[in-house]
Amino acid sequence: MERPLHVPELAADGGVTLRPWRLSDVPLVREASEDDYIPLTTTVPSPWSASAAHAFVERQ
Repeated sequence: MERPLHVPELAADGGVTLRPWRLSDVPLVREASEDDYIPLTTTVPSPWSASAAHAFVERQ
């Protein structure tokens, strides 16, 4: 059986931390889906739905 991929958290300058997506990020996915450009150039779901946002986060 394959072990799940471990994605580390990485500290960057200015107090920024790069980290894996979490389900708590779903509100951010909703905000991004309402932008005119982001859904055109990414896989952020538009129109937004909770199930599509959860699937997006899990794919990331």
